[in-house]
Amino acid sequence: MSNFNINSSCRTLSDLIIIYLIILSSSLSFTTNAATMRVSCGTDIELKCPIRSTKNSYEVISWFRPNSSHSHLTLIAIGDILFSEYATIGRYNLVSSSSSSTPRLLISNVSREDQGIYACKSSSSGQHSIKLLVNSHPHLTPPSPLFLYPVNRTFTLTCSLSCDSEIHFDDLTWLVNGQLLNQSNYDFHTEPISSNTQRLTIFFNKKTQNFHQANYTCRYNGKEAHILVRRRTKDEFHRLPRQQDASAQYLFQSLFNAGQIRSPSVFLTMIFLLLSCIY
Repeated sequence: MSNFNINSSCRTLSDLIIIYLIILSSSLSFTTNAATMRVSCGTDIELKCPIRSTKNSYEVISWFRPNSSHSHLTLIAIGDILFSEYATIGRYNLVSSSSSSTPRLLISNVSREDQGIYACKSSSSGQHSIKLLVNSHPHLTPPSPLFLYPVNRTFTLTCSLSCDSEIHFDDLTWLVNGQLLNQSNYDFHTEPISSNTQRLTIFFNKKTQNFHQANYTCRYNGKEAHILVRRRTKDEFHRLPRQQDASAQYLFQSLFNAGQIRSPSVFLTMIFLLLSCIY
């Protein structure tokens, strides 16, 4: 008899949960007045649900996100429970704070698939909708500023669009100090290194013998990323701090960033300069 009661109770509880989810989903609708939030691809964003009533301690907040076809919303969390399908991904987290009663949903490393309508629904006080727009933005490496040394004869920059699995390289342009990069002023080479990343290599020669510094820009579909490239003079190089490992660290990092560490001749030159600085 006890087993029958337990099984009956479990079935009753399961039925109640299913009924609750059906009512919750059926009463949820897309709204035209959803708050709009914009975020750059690869960053983190926190969605807030400003509908919780501080008077009702039994209130339950549920979170919804767009499904893959964006045809309807998918339930991802109830109360403090994030469904395992999303918890295992590691990019979705429910945020709670003792200083705030506002429920929040944290999305880490935002991707293009995260774009769409999100909604939080209260068990007693309505719902709130958020329209999340994900912007794909060029990203330049190495980080700005990039310092070069007199031994540098080339340097490389890479421009990538992490939210786009594939880009049209004809639409990607490079600029120097706001002007289109061209062969009449610079010797350079561009090459795709993946479906969404391009590498720019600049060669120093007579055209750029007086190069000191410049702002380089990667532009794609009207969006830009910038980096300052500055070449140290020999006097500046000799004035650098010479505490233990300081010069070595600066020079090694510069050569790694400029993409010249692969060249044996440059590597030998670097060792020679380091020895001359030490002794």
